[in-house]
Parts: sequence; C-alpha cells; structure tokens
Amino acid sequence: MPLNASEPTFERTFDDLYAELRSRIPMYNPAWTNFNDSDPGITLLQLFAYLGETLLHQMGQVPRKNYLKFAQLLGLELQPPRPAVVALTFTPKANERPATIKERSVYSAAVEGSPPLLFETKRALDVIGAVLAVTAVRADGRVIKVANTPAPNPEPFRPLGANPQEGNALYLGFKPSPSNPTPFPSRLTFLALRPAIDTAGVAKKAGDTLKDLVAPVSLVWEYRPKADRDVWERLNLLRDDSIAFTRDGYIEVAGPDTIEASKALGDLVDQPMYWLRVRLDQKSYAPGHAPRLEYLLPNTVDAENLSTEPGELVLDTSSGRGGQVLQLPRRPIDAASLDVVVRHGNQDVRWERQDDFQNSTRESKHYVLNAATGTITFGDGEKGLIPTAGDPIVVRSFRYGGGAAGNRVTPGGVQGMVSQVAGIEKVTNVRAPAGGADEQKVDDFVRNAPSMLRRRGRVVTADDFEQEARTIDGVRQAKAIASRHPDYPDVEVPGAVTVVIVPDSTARPPKPSAELIESVCRTLDKLRLVTTEVYVSAPTFIEIRVEARLLADPEAAFDEVAESARARLETKIDARTWPLGANLSVAEIYRQLFGDRVRSVEDLLLYVDGRLHEVGGPVQVPDDAVIYSGNHIIVVQPEVDTGARA
Repeated sequence: MPLNASEPTFERTFDDLYAELRSRIPMYNPAWTNFNDSDPGITLLQLFAYLGETLLHQMGQVPRKNYLKFAQLLGLELQPPRPAVVALTFTPKANERPATIKERSVYSAAVEGSPPLLFETKRALDVIGAVLAVTAVRADGRVIKVANTPAPNPEPFRPLGANPQEGNALYLGFKPSPSNPTPFPSRLTFLALRPAIDTAGVAKKAGDTLKDLVAPVSLVWEYRPKADRDVWERLNLLRDDSIAFTRDGYIEVAGPDTIEASKALGDLVDQPMYWLRVRLDQKSYAPGHAPRLEYLLPNTVDAENLSTEPGELVLDTSSGRGGQVLQLPRRPIDAASLDVVVRHGNQDVRWERQDDFQNSTRESKHYVLNAATGTITFGDGEKGLIPTAGDPIVVRSFRYGGGAAGNRVTPGGVQGMVSQVAGIEKVTNVRAPAGGADEQKVDDFVRNAPSMLRRRGRVVTADDFEQEARTIDGVRQAKAIASRHPDYPDVEVPGAVTVVIVPDSTARPPKPSAELIESVCRTLDKLRLVTTEVYVSAPTFIEIRVEARLLADPEAAFDEVAESARARLETKIDARTWPLGANLSVAEIYRQLFGDRVRSVEDLLLYVDGRLHEVGGPVQVPDDAVIYSGNHIIVVQPEVDTGARA
C-alpha cells in the first residue's frame, strides 16, 4: 500500500491516470480534437497510463515489516497486550484461622481451547475469618433478609431501603467459629457492586479521581461489641471508593477490637452472629436515586492476568557497543514491573526505562523497552550511557502476559488455588474479567498510524478524540461532540467535549459497560489538553421497528422472503455500523424490504421508540443518538396477477 495512504485500499488506477492525462489535452494542445481510441496520441496516453499504474502499484507494495520499521523510526509502536482484571472473593474455612493473602498470589481459571489462565492479586488482603451468613436491611420500620451471595442470577437489593431515611441500616451477620474467637483483622475489605444494568452507559468524566467526588450522604460503619447490650460502637472508615454505594468500588473499614456473637435482629436469625452494620447518619439521596447493589462482598481483591518470573535473570554481559539489544525470554512484558540493573563488581546499578532516548544524555542510565516483543535497547554513548563492557545485565524481576483471552473467563470461572493459603476454603469471581486486549493488529496499526502521527500524543480536534477512542478494544464507533456537557445538554459549554461510544456488542441496544467507559476515560485523560473537560458516555438509543406486508412472486418461499427482508433490515439498522447522529429515510426502509421475488411493499408502518412515525419524512436523529433494530414484523403474501386473469 502507498506510504501516504490512510486506508490500505487507496491506489490510483489506470482509469484515474488516463482521465487526468486526457483532461490536460485542451490546455496544452487545443488543436487536438480527435479523442478516438484509433488516434495514435490517445494510444500513447493509454500506454503511459498503463505504465504509470504498474509503477505506482509496485512502489506501493511496501512489505509490512518495512512499514513497521518506518513507523518505529517515527516513534510509533504496536500497542502491547493489556491484562484483564478480575475481582476475586475468598471464603474462609469454618474451623481454621486464615492467613493473609499476599500480593501476587496466583489463582487459575480453565478456559476451553487454551491452557489455564493465571491471575495474580494486585495487593495483599487480610481475610475475615468468619463466613458472611446473613445480610439484612432495616428500613420503613421493618427488617428483611436479602440475598448477597455469589449466584448465577443475583437479585439486586437496596441496601438502605427504597426511600433511605436517617437511621436506615444494612446489617451483616458473620457466623462464629469456636476455633477462631477473633475473626476480624485490623482492616476489613468489602467490594460494593451495583447491577450492571444500572452502570452501563452512564456518562463519566475523564480524569475524575475519587477525591473529587463527594458522597451525597453520610454513612457510619458500626459493630455490636456485647451480646447482652444493644449498643453499637463506631468503626473508622478508611476508604470508600463506592462513594456511599453510588458506584462500584472497594470499602475498607478498621476492624473491631473485641466482639461477641449476639442476636441483633431478634427472631429473624436463629443463632448468634458477629454483627456489623452500615447506617445512614445524615443527609439524604436525591429523590429516585436510592442506591441498588447486586453484592456487598467481604474478602475481595483485584487480580490481573499476569505472571511473575521467579528469581532474577542474567540476560547477557555488556558488549561495550552502542545500541545493544537484549531479548527477554517471555513476552509481552508488563513494563511497570521490569527491574533492570547492571552488575558492576559487587554493586547493582539500576537503569531506568524511558519511552525513547530523545532526552537522554551520554551519562543517562537509560534503556528502552518494547513490551510487545520483549526487547531491551541500550543507548549509543551520545543518547544514553553504554554499560561497561563485560558487566552482567540482570533483570531482577518482571511480569508478563495479558491479552483478550482473559476476558473469556466466565463468572465463577476462577477456582484453582495455585497459591495455597492456610484457612482459605475456596476462591471465586462473581463478575467476568474485563480490560484484556491482544497486541494491536498490524492492519489496525497501519490504518491508524497516519492519525497517530498527526496527533503526536495529543487529542485536540474532534477527529483526534474519535480516532483515539476507536483504538480501544471493544469500541466499534465513537463521535466527539464539542461544547457538550452531559449535565447541561441544551447549553454550549466552552472547553467541554463529550465522546459518545458504541461497543462492539450484539446486545439490543448495545450499551457500553462501565468498565469500557472507564477504559476510554483513562486513555483520553492522558492525551487531553489540561483545559479540556472530557466526558465519555453511551449514545441515546432510538429503536426502529418496521411492520410491513410484502407481495411476492406466488412461487416464492414466503418464510424465506420474510426472513431475508428482516435480516436486511437488521443488518442495515445496526447501532454498530449506522453512523452516530445520522437520520433514517423511509426510502432506505423500502430499499431494504425489496429483494428477490418481492414485487411490492404494502401497508408499511414505522415505529420510532414505540410511536408510529409518519412515513412522509425521515426519522430525525440527534447528534448524540443512534438507531437500532427492534423486532420487525414482516408478512409476505402472494401477488395476484389481476391483468392475466382479465
């Protein structure tokens, strides 16, 4: 393909060249008026056009390796794989004190058609040594039990009632064990998960940090220390990423010093429990915004689809020459985990990873990592110091792995405990992993390289935002709307940009998940100008449903004709491919209904979001909206040839 092409299919053909040559004849030779193929001059032009097409085609056939090498010279690389992240929930054994789950403990998941996938915990976790047996909500003057255990189809619940008032509370009862009288560690960890249907498509601001968000209410965590007194003492809240149950996130609470099992909820529970509760202390949620949860899980920690290379590894000795390249034994590499030192005598001198040698001096102890290929490159003596000849180059630690395969693990799929931890009975995951991506495909890289080169690591124009959003795995469409703020849709807000995304999903409508919106936010936040507010959201989805009666050839198979027409409508009216903000004409509906053996379209009814639409005009679609197919009803009847009967 031509090096200056943004699309692989671009190429000037014989017809293009011949038309351009012929159009210049009147300018250079007005007396030439015979343009027939028999004219010798025309024959020469055709010959030149043929030779020109051949030369351009051959010059454009740059091997992909060369193309990638040219891109590397310009500082462009294939995007390395990204690891999937999953939340792991641990269940303690009933009669054994659990040990701390260390950072980078390993757990596995079986995936059909591939070796077991390994997940390593991202941090250490102190485990509550009692099983959560009862979850109950006190609201509206009564107490009810709610389901809060890993299940295939969990029933969402409102942790503080449908109309939260001061004093409403969520109770957590832990089953005591005689062999473990002090089951609570100094730090308790919970994961609050809202129903996926509540979080899909919700707008999010790029660059939002938890410290910028203010909880709408004041929640207090408490525990009941004594069995014979209905007195509750306060626990220190150390962290609340859920912002008072308004988003998915981890909650960390200081553990109680001493606690006795009791019947805090009377006859609702038939045996004494260790009780914690979350009580609404002050303020109130906005009307209609009472939080819903799918789970509030204790003993949960994030893990990522990476593996740690055990022990240190001597890659090679320094050659003393500039630009030395060394190959790591495994790839792709998690760049943040790589620790490279040069062993000079008895001293290990640490070298720092850089994206390139642009700002390196001859004294800079820098190296450049290609995470996808697993290669390390050292400086040339001018840009980056050359390690002393003969010194061993040692990798003290690194992690590798990642890819889209991690996303294929189903809820409950992580069960293998590679790292055995005392006092842990089992591990599971209530949600599927998310965020994994394979190494960028070459075709995708070639298509996006001109845009990447133009942006130079910044997103400024609407096209920049759209192109960058489309590079994220799982995004099928993206549209940037300037001066659009999701909280003020009818007002132009200078400096605000809303990026509307459509995922590559077959759901109807295909709402982007909270995890996908978060991924786009993180990517754009690194590239946006500091004065630009970027919001990422789902589009407004407009359902299009067609009811029509088709008259077909009497010899046609009517079911096949109806199914074919329905398939054409669904293929055309697809939120993944229909341009965001593009109107739908009724003529397009007719065009899709007509097919082989269809003679006419009768009784066409067009419904937009359930309302009958006048077929005299197009369906108007706002800038931040997209259409999708509903359940079309197509009836096919034979056409009666009245003329032949007469």
